[in-house]
Amino acid sequence: MNPLDNEQRLTSLLRAYHDSCAFQESADFLPRVWERIEARRANTALFRRVARIFATGTAALAILVATVVSVSPAVSPDNDDTWVETLASDNVAQVTSYPVPVHFNDSAHSGVK
Repeated sequence: MNPLDNEQRLTSLLRAYHDSCAFQESADFLPRVWERIEARRANTALFRRVARIFATGTAALAILVATVVSVSPAVSPDNDDTWVETLASDNVAQVTSYPVPVHFNDSAHSGVK
């Protein structure tokens, strides 16, 4: 194969590729590129601003909560019972309605005598 033939084939291939692309050279090519870049930056800039606002608010809230927790006095319990004694004396179980499982005597209901 002739090297000149290969160069002509490559040139025709590149020309076909150039013709198939939608790129059209013009004087305002670079300004248009920068307009696209700035438009994308504007979208991300708004997202960054909102994210910074939320992050700052979250940090301020965390500092506020930490301050309130560290400054608030410790509340002493009225009684000196342990957790087990407190739970045992609690009557929430008596006033809370919940289903109680029913147990049957197996010999009475199984039909076996």
